[in-house]
Amino acid sequence: MNGHQQYQHQQQHHNRQQQHHHHHHQQQRLLDQHQRLLEQQQRCLPQQSSRRPSAAPAASAEVSPNPAAAVLRPAQTSPPKHRPRIVHLDDEAALSAALTADGYRLGSTVGHGSYSKVRIAYRTVPVTATKSSTARVACKVINKRRDGGTSSYVRKFLPRELDVLRTVRHPNVVRTHRIYVTPNTVHVFMDYCEIGDLLSHLQHVKSIPQWQAHTFFRQICEAVDYLHQKNISHRDIKCENVLLESMRTVKLTDFGFARLCADERGRRLMSQTYCGSSSYAAPEVLQGIPYDPISYDMWALGVVLYVMLSDAMPFPHSNRQQIVANQIAKKFSRPKKPVSREALKLISIILEPDVNKRATMNQVKHHPWVKQQNPYHTH
Repeated sequence: MNGHQQYQHQQQHHNRQQQHHHHHHQQQRLLDQHQRLLEQQQRCLPQQSSRRPSAAPAASAEVSPNPAAAVLRPAQTSPPKHRPRIVHLDDEAALSAALTADGYRLGSTVGHGSYSKVRIAYRTVPVTATKSSTARVACKVINKRRDGGTSSYVRKFLPRELDVLRTVRHPNVVRTHRIYVTPNTVHVFMDYCEIGDLLSHLQHVKSIPQWQAHTFFRQICEAVDYLHQKNISHRDIKCENVLLESMRTVKLTDFGFARLCADERGRRLMSQTYCGSSSYAAPEVLQGIPYDPISYDMWALGVVLYVMLSDAMPFPHSNRQQIVANQIAKKFSRPKKPVSREALKLISIILEPDVNKRATMNQVKHHPWVKQQNPYHTH
């Protein structure tokens, strides 16, 4: 190779190196841009919210169940990306016009409560200039005028519920789309879960497989942990308030008894109101003792887990005093199907009558039975 050819060869090698370095730097810039975009998206995740519900009533005592842990730090999170819109209207005629304008149409009634009923509804939205799409949703219709509109539910619990509905956003919490408020009613439009609630499903199929109970329990814990991180206690966790979106996904619903569980300074607030069903109530609640709403939620989670795994209520007695006696003695009903030893250990530390010894959410999430990668699931 003569000198001229050697020079050309070296020049070509140098050019290839420059192209390689240029391509490498270009790839690195793209990766850096992608990473910044991911970080921006993470900061905007809708379930990370800092909005707090309305303040707890004056009747609630600012007492910590554990003086050594009296000060709690509110979660430092960003607000939901899309809050459900609340529309205030003067009368029912204005409500009808607003529903029509927003594409909502009410259907048949599928459920009843003390102050509300649930109706199937449909929302039609334009897709193009000539086409539209209709989705099925659920509508909770609340009667504000029952009992003359002076009940504790209308005065105290309903404002809390609406505030919580505007605040929460999580994959395992039923999503609220829009709320319409008139002097007489409140219409809450939310996700429709066609399969129905967990209790009805259990009654229909008689029993669910262990892998499904494991999956559902982990998802319910994720929803409740999310609420607790936002200083919200549900206070009515039960199978009826867990909806099945699919055979693999559940969502927590009904925040009628939800409340703030820490004050503005982060101190845990005790509750005095009896909430929920006696079958899911902790012994301190059944005894009328001021209780920690977070610990109450944990107890109710244990009852839901027991029901899913054993096909039975843990304390099925109809007499409240007998229920409390069985709870304190940890005298569970006999499971109707085999339950693993690890699962029984978990149930035992959740359904612990001593509040100071009852499992926390952190302990539950790190329990071996919960952490395992669903050993029951077969494809």
